[in-house]
Amino acid sequence: MIVHTRYKDGENAKLAREDDRDHGDDAEEATQRMKPGPLRKFCIKDHARFQMKRRQISEEQVRQVLTAPQQIIEKEGSRYIYQSKLFLPNSGKERLFRVVVDTRHEPVEVVTVYRTSKIAKYWR
Repeated sequence: MIVHTRYKDGENAKLAREDDRDHGDDAEEATQRMKPGPLRKFCIKDHARFQMKRRQISEEQVRQVLTAPQQIIEKEGSRYIYQSKLFLPNSGKERLFRVVVDTRHEPVEVVTVYRTSKIAKYWR
């Protein structure tokens, strides 16, 4: 049986995994994962920094999405999409900012970042 426990250490939500083979529970329960919560500690990978610069997305906007996400969507494996609707400072238009993170590492790694006007397509 795999037990998922969430710990709060004041700075970050961590996932802990305990493998106890004596219980023999089904594989479906073993593959269930908890969604991570708001992140305070994270590492922005080079690819994500390149995309931020190219797409004119500030580190402050990324931080805002990660520390107070409006939605967290689980993707394949250990990847999650943190997303929030934010207003662009220049135009005042609302856009959906999406930050893809990989939770296999500590601190969590930001894989890529983008914004879109197609809020209805991605909002759940």
